[in-house]
Amino acid sequence: MIMITLFSSCLGLMAAKSKKKQIDYTEGLIYLGNRILLLLKSTMPETEEIIRLLKKDERLIFFDFSLELKNSPLSQQDNQKIINLFNSIGMYDIDSQIMIVDEFTGYFKMLNKQYQDYYDKHYKLYIIFGISSGLLLSVILM
Repeated sequence: MIMITLFSSCLGLMAAKSKKKQIDYTEGLIYLGNRILLLLKSTMPETEEIIRLLKKDERLIFFDFSLELKNSPLSQQDNQKIINLFNSIGMYDIDSQIMIVDEFTGYFKMLNKQYQDYYDKHYKLYIIFGISSGLLLSVILM
């Protein structure tokens, strides 16, 4: 009985943690966009130099620069926005690149806010649902 309750509680915690992972990932993407903007506005390095500098940044360790994005907690559509950003670096004039990166950063700021609002409103529900379903299942099996 206790094992069932603990197991379902863990499931609730895992669901809440997956939402938190989306928040952390989008915060990292916002940082990534801001770093690219800084590089484009200040030194205007070549594409390879931008990628090299980003790879050296310790706050971007989470990011898969091969763009396979296997560990991304985001949707395919959102992952495609990341791929499109990297495909556009070095393809356009500096003003266009800055505009593209601004749009990227703005989009992920909006998405981050949505995830944060959802998490703040619902994370306790995941945990309560996990505990309640475990208790209910325990009572039914008795």
